[in-house]
Amino acid sequence: MHRIFSFGLMLVFTIGVGSSSSALRAQTTEQQQPSPNASKKIEGTWAGTFEGDGTGKFEMSFSTAADGKESGRLSVTPDQGDGYSVDFKTLSFDGSKMNASYTSPESSDEIMMEGVLDDAAGFSGKWALGPMGSPTATGTWKAIKK
Repeated sequence: MHRIFSFGLMLVFTIGVGSSSSALRAQTTEQQQPSPNASKKIEGTWAGTFEGDGTGKFEMSFSTAADGKESGRLSVTPDQGDGYSVDFKTLSFDGSKMNASYTSPESSDEIMMEGVLDDAAGFSGKWALGPMGSPTATGTWKAIKK
């Protein structure tokens, strides 16, 4: 069984029973440098909705720098409350899987997003507000490329 943990500064570790440290290093490097083909599919603006303990709409945009580093920005419009825009604090892609986090400007809590890109359906995934392992709010999200 593998688990993925994200510890700021875009470090993503995959730990499995019996994994060697050299395998861990190789996976970490691969996670930080997505393939050029994956980057092209992800780059651009995505519009979506979220539901669960909170509901609303959002747009997220992704770009790739010349050095291959991914970056992203999120604009949220909740059904209740004020909207906001933030840069992702952490962002990683592993094939079609995305892990991201940002700090909520409303509460200073961390919000984590994980999702999967399906070429036909767009992105879909889960979000969680609060500390890893004991979130105070959770839900799902989906987005399509604009």
